[in-house]
Amino acid sequence: MEPLENDDFIVPIEHQELVLARIEEIRLHPEKLLDWDEVSKDLDS
Repeated sequence: MEPLENDDFIVPIEHQELVLARIEEIRLHPEKLLDWDEVSKDLDS
C-alpha cells in the first residue's frame, strides 16, 4: 500500500491502516456504532 496523496495532503500508510482496521472492526461488530444524532448532542454542551 502506498500513501494517498494529492496537492493538498498526504495520508501516511500507518493512518490508512488504522482507518481500515476501524472499518473492519465496525463491519464485524456493527453494534459498536454510535448514533451520530445522539452523540452530537453531547458536543454542544
